[in-house]
Amino acid sequence: MPVAVIGAGIVGLTSAVALQNKGYDVTVFEAADHPAMGASYGNAGLIAAASAEAWSSPAAILAALKWIGRDDAPLKVHLAWDWERLRWLSKFAWSALSYQTNTKALAELSLAARGPLQKMAQDAAADFDFVRGGVLDLYGTQADRKTAERVVGWMGQVGVPRTFVEPETLRQLEPTLPPSWAFATHSAEDFTGDSKAFCEDLVTWLQTQGATLTFGRTVMQLIPKDRGVLVVDQEGCHGFDQVVVANGLGAGQLSKPLGDRLDIYGVKGYSLTLNLTKAQAALAPRHGLLDHEAKIAVSTLGHRLRVAGTAEIGAKDLALSPARLRPLYQWVQGTLPDLADAPAEEWAGFRPMRAQIQPLLKPSRASDRILYNVGHGHLGWTFAAATAENLMAFF
Repeated sequence: MPVAVIGAGIVGLTSAVALQNKGYDVTVFEAADHPAMGASYGNAGLIAAASAEAWSSPAAILAALKWIGRDDAPLKVHLAWDWERLRWLSKFAWSALSYQTNTKALAELSLAARGPLQKMAQDAAADFDFVRGGVLDLYGTQADRKTAERVVGWMGQVGVPRTFVEPETLRQLEPTLPPSWAFATHSAEDFTGDSKAFCEDLVTWLQTQGATLTFGRTVMQLIPKDRGVLVVDQEGCHGFDQVVVANGLGAGQLSKPLGDRLDIYGVKGYSLTLNLTKAQAALAPRHGLLDHEAKIAVSTLGHRLRVAGTAEIGAKDLALSPARLRPLYQWVQGTLPDLADAPAEEWAGFRPMRAQIQPLLKPSRASDRILYNVGHGHLGWTFAAATAENLMAFF
């Protein structure tokens, strides 16, 4: 059966691999000239249950209100009138009532992704700076302990163990950190790795397996037919038995003519990639890191340090704002000063987010031969292999 996958980011390519492994004749359409040029390009590098906590919580909403007017806030909300944004924000606020349920669901999905991701990496002989050292969630004050205990408890209920690490043990576990943290939680079974490099290796593997990958080809329309779907791009119409839409924010334009409302919004995020010398790489963290208060995530990717964070709701373009990048530079200077003078590549991207921060996996109302696998937000790297496997239930 010929099947099309739209999108060659981490979600689209893991979907393509899952389909190829089931014996389908796979064609991937990607608008960019290379894979992983959207949200998969400069993400935090964490494949982590530790980061699978719902953003929409009562505490997060109160913090966002407190941060209004701060250009460098961890979460910045633009206040200009925009019906689409206001509609999404209202759903985001409403989903805070289900914060515990949503967090458990995200933890379960992150757990389900571990095995499939490692299998794909093994099959493709992928080389993507993969490290199994685990992730440390860092807390600056003891006032956060009760909140941390609740989250650790919820995740433990679904089989994601996280242990508390006190300052003395933290210094032994991660000696690159300053002795200023009040405590941390450790998710020992989490990973770090470069999603862009992983995507590039998946492309190579898919090609060796006979899949077709087309770059620089924008899909403009999907037309349901009795026995399949027509995919329309600038080179014409192409017929397929089924189509998987996995191109993040681009799915919104394809879904509207089909009568589907995906409720996905582009939340802008930033990252720095520091190119370390050999001496600096020896001083880089051994674990993935999450700064709970600053909402900054860090991973060591070989001789590079990835520092990602900040969320901007209502941004209209991908301009690199110095005010939004400043907290990332300051974090490195304050926490890892020996690495602060390394040359940095600055990046910004739109994360395709649902208000519930849970991916959307469902067929189109227009045709059950069109399937959506979208809305992974800031956790695409963590969830993609799981939703790719779950997609097989529709084939």
